[in-house]
Amino acid sequence: MIRREYPFLQGVIEIYNLHGSRLKANHAIFFLDTLQEIAMHAHKGNADSQLRSKLQKLQMLTQLPEPPFLRLENESYLAYLTILQNLTLQDSYCKVILSLYKSRFSTI
Repeated sequence: MIRREYPFLQGVIEIYNLHGSRLKANHAIFFLDTLQEIAMHAHKGNADSQLRSKLQKLQMLTQLPEPPFLRLENESYLAYLTILQNLTLQDSYCKVILSLYKSRFSTI
C-alpha cells in the first residue's frame, strides 16, 4: 500500500520541481489534489487501530519495518504547502488557481 505511493509522491515532487513554473493552473491543482489524497490516505492508515494492530503482528512475524504512514502524511503536506507557497510568488497564476478552487467548491 505505502510502498507504491511513496515513489509516486517523490515523482510528483520531482515533476513539479522540474516543470512547476511552466504548468497550467489545472495541472497545479492536479498536483495539489494528488498530494492531498496521498496525505489523507496515509492519515487514514495511521488512524485505523485495527490495521495498525494487524501490521504490528505482521511486523513481528516478518521483521519488516513499520509502514511510514506518518512520514508519508507529513511529506505530502509539506510538498502541498511548498507548491502553495511557490504559487503565491506568481500573483496572476495564484489568482487563476484560487478562482478555479472557488468555482469548484462553490458547487458543493
